[in-house]
Amino acid sequence: MDDLHDFLAIRQNKEVGKYIDRPRSDTVEEATAFIERITKAIANNESVLWGITEANSNNIIGTACLFNFSEAKDIGEIGYELLPQYWSQGYISEAVAMMVDFGFNTLNLVSISAVTHPENKASVKLLQKNGFVYDNEMDGFSEYVLNRRH
Repeated sequence: MDDLHDFLAIRQNKEVGKYIDRPRSDTVEEATAFIERITKAIANNESVLWGITEANSNNIIGTACLFNFSEAKDIGEIGYELLPQYWSQGYISEAVAMMVDFGFNTLNLVSISAVTHPENKASVKLLQKNGFVYDNEMDGFSEYVLNRRH
């Protein structure tokens, strides 16, 4: 809850939410409910969430998560969001690399997916740069997959 206002700034930002299929959090109460849902999901081993910060600050400027695990816990999905003033500075690229490493080497996943809007060219490029390949279209979004290399 110490980061409530950082989460609120991220989740109510229209540019951040432009390509994300989730409701915005426009109030402190909505951001609080989001934090409570995430805290419960983490406690139940249903997701992992990291706050993205600048090296010299504790302020959260974005988030990175692993979630939507398969029943066998061998497949997961990554997601990320970042305040616009920090776009194109390598934060998400670093976060994706870290999530892939954590997913494969700590959680022993065999496959990691990411879902993005096809018009979000920066996200598509980022995923491809990190080895994800286009898999299919689902509800207007494109799914990219990275399988563990043995």
